[in-house]
Amino acid sequence: MRKHRLLTATALTLSLGFVALAGAGGQAFAATTISTATTTPVKTSTTGDLTVSAAGSIAVTSGNAITVDSNNSVTLNGKIDMLKSADGSTGILVDGGHTGNLTISANITVTDDYTQLDTNKDADGKDAPDGILEAPFSDTKTRYGIHSTGTTPFIGNVDITSASTIAVDGNNSYGVRFENNIQGNFTMDGTVTLNGDNSTAVSLENGATGNVYLSGAITAHGKDSGAVKLAGDFGGNVIIDGTYTGTGYATVNALGADALKVVLATPADLYQAGPLVSIEGNLAHGLLIGSTITADTTDANKNNTDQDGNGIVDANQQTANLTNYGAAPALRIGSATSDITLGGLVFNSSALPANKPAINYGLWVRGGITGLGVYQDVDNVAVQLGGTGHAVNIANGIGIAGTVASTAFGGDATALSVQDGLSTPLLDVTGVIRGTAVSATTLASTDADGTKHYTTVGDTTAHGVDILAGANLPIINVKAGGGIYAAATGSTEHAVAIRDLSGTLTQINNNNIISATISASDDNVDGTADALVNRPIAIDPA
Repeated sequence: MRKHRLLTATALTLSLGFVALAGAGGQAFAATTISTATTTPVKTSTTGDLTVSAAGSIAVTSGNAITVDSNNSVTLNGKIDMLKSADGSTGILVDGGHTGNLTISANITVTDDYTQLDTNKDADGKDAPDGILEAPFSDTKTRYGIHSTGTTPFIGNVDITSASTIAVDGNNSYGVRFENNIQGNFTMDGTVTLNGDNSTAVSLENGATGNVYLSGAITAHGKDSGAVKLAGDFGGNVIIDGTYTGTGYATVNALGADALKVVLATPADLYQAGPLVSIEGNLAHGLLIGSTITADTTDANKNNTDQDGNGIVDANQQTANLTNYGAAPALRIGSATSDITLGGLVFNSSALPANKPAINYGLWVRGGITGLGVYQDVDNVAVQLGGTGHAVNIANGIGIAGTVASTAFGGDATALSVQDGLSTPLLDVTGVIRGTAVSATTLASTDADGTKHYTTVGDTTAHGVDILAGANLPIINVKAGGGIYAAATGSTEHAVAIRDLSGTLTQINNNNIISATISASDDNVDGTADALVNRPIAIDPA
């Protein structure tokens, strides 16, 4: 009779009331489905394999909505709401290393009860709202969407599907954080929105044995915050093709002269984010910043669903768009604690020659990476390789088939910064590397008679590729269709397409464009373009 009752309970769609009864009796179900709204947290040690159906939901305001504390899987098709939640609130906690799969196809919302304010005041200290909401962007509490703790590996696959949105508010917070190793694949194809300082949307801190595919969309808003951190050892392919955006600024919109003057005088509007994507671990199969491809539909290949051989179905891929506003790079590769290596990319036998590089680069950029300084006195770097205090070895070289671009206004702009500790045999460019620096002219004061006075921040530099002392990059190949550009606007600006301060660059093969240009501007706003002070430099050797 007891066996019969267990089989009957397992076969049913169970409400939380049945879960509580089973737990009270000391008997765990083989599987449980929550198909109604509940305000009680659950543990897999009680539920067994857990499914929250599309009709189900869990709403709590503290603690953990779901705790994985046993070798069971969780499938989330119904939402987790933790609105106005307490410090430490977590949508799904994986308590130590367990075996199972996590499949997330619904929203996880772990947010605060904080309202941003427009705190701008005039010269007399009176409220003078300018329409810009100042930092902070969240309260100071720490929250998690998904959090896996401990040092014992999580054994299983993690799949955050395109049907999910993870929203988290708070300082020192995370959309998804795995402190332990993942023995399996990790896929992020959903949306993560993160508000708060010193926070990370997706942080895998102890590597993964399987493939890591980071797609979808991420927005990270806060001082020293970012979208992705990868540390530890990664044994499979690592592919990023999502649309990820980060900033610590209150606004990144174009502003008129008066509004810009106010922002520049408001420190809470100008906080700096951290690196958008930070690679701090060993990637055995290198790093691919991906893109869509044009499928070959001829009879010979029409049934080939992975024509670039990267292990992802071609129809599911996006073109990466990584954009960071501020001084921090959109992509940084380097660790402050250990030397790291990016091995060569690995492709499946399904790869067609047109979609596979002749060299299995350690870093291949097919998508777009963009850095924008936005405000004056902010130097911007789009991609930083090395410079973190430990060696970075990128096997077989770097390929740029997409776009790497940096733009600064009243600051230096460097598209690709090759820094101390970086070693790689070559840089192949079939896409575009572009640094753009523009002098910044702002309104300083206005006289009683209406006469306006301006100040200009200039004498800054646009760099395409900048190789610093301590780096090792012996060969640059600009191939057909490729280009390295430095473009500056302003009478006192500088432009250098390739600069080598390392003394290691011994060969440049140019089959298309290496270009440096400087355009005049009217820095004093008198209606006449000012004479140029400097000359552009295409190649500046050590």
